[in-house]
Amino acid sequence: MSENNFWSNVETGMNNYLTKYLSLFKESYQKPEVYKDEKVDAFLKGLEGKEGFEQVFNYVRVEIKPLFDQIRTSYLADKKPEEIEQNKINTLIEVSKLFNAIIPLPRFLNDFMVSAKESSPVDLNKLFVNMMKLEVNELTKIYDEEIKGMDPVIDNCVADLNKSEDALEIWNFINQFGLFLQRDMALTEYNQSEEDKKFDEQLKNIDKIEQDFKDGKIQLPEFNKDRLVEEVNKYHSFVTEMTAETRQEVADKAINYRNKVLPLVQIVQCLHDLLINILTATNIINADKQ
Repeated sequence: MSENNFWSNVETGMNNYLTKYLSLFKESYQKPEVYKDEKVDAFLKGLEGKEGFEQVFNYVRVEIKPLFDQIRTSYLADKKPEEIEQNKINTLIEVSKLFNAIIPLPRFLNDFMVSAKESSPVDLNKLFVNMMKLEVNELTKIYDEEIKGMDPVIDNCVADLNKSEDALEIWNFINQFGLFLQRDMALTEYNQSEEDKKFDEQLKNIDKIEQDFKDGKIQLPEFNKDRLVEEVNKYHSFVTEMTAETRQEVADKAINYRNKVLPLVQIVQCLHDLLINILTATNIINADKQ
């Protein structure tokens, strides 16, 4: 593939990504539970008539941060967050989602152009790993300060996340991290008999996966049963040995941490989505293998 064709396909991927998030924003903004703000209306009005990636991107890139800052300032003026009307909170959430979705684009464009001068073709994996590491490093910094050592399973996941040099794998580790956090957040509703039942079901499920793997019914890069059983045992021991007070403390810390890092996770998610759109547009992967 020539460099011109490759860049054209990369631009197509970026355009598909941008179109997707703008469509999601417009759709969410029309929901009845979202406050209709004249500033947002003006932003959408300004989009009309913009054609092609360059025009749309340049408009959104310039306008989205001022829009986010203005409505956040106006909604929070002389009010605590819990005092804001829910429909205005919903508007702020939707604008922040679009803002987070736009953040990766100028960063990618800048890094892509720098990389293109250094080597051809551009190593997309290396490019996206470097971009994702910005959020991963900040996420880890907060983790180290607030909840490191709280849950050994999460400790292992964060260690794997920081060692990874594969962009798609980083997103998989972020997903695992999120699931482990949700598990700790749910400790407020802990029930010993339910935990024991879940523990037995997990071990049986590992046995089934092992058998399916041996029979060729499922394809996996590797299957390390000992490690899976070890992780399940480790968490089971972790929660059953806690007092009710400790479980509440762990849940509270997990909730507070998750709320702090959610914007970082959203940016990594958007980076992953942008990468998938570019890989699909350049035919490096098929759309059905995302």
